[in-house]
Amino acid sequence: MNAVRAILAELLALFVDDWSFTAAIMAWLVVVTLVLPRFLPDSSWGGPVLFLGSALVLACSTWRRARPPA
Repeated sequence: MNAVRAILAELLALFVDDWSFTAAIMAWLVVVTLVLPRFLPDSSWGGPVLFLGSALVLACSTWRRARPPA
């Protein structure tokens, strides 16, 4: 059972390197999908808001990783 768990963990690590970045992107997708339509009923704003939020998450993640360690 431990070998299977180790193999699955290694497979997942191939696709996900930064867990906080992945969690932030998933949270943003949930917000855009479930919450945003209640505040912006016009569907033409969905794409730009999704892009800007994703770009902000990427910029914050890049800035956090680029800082020298304390």
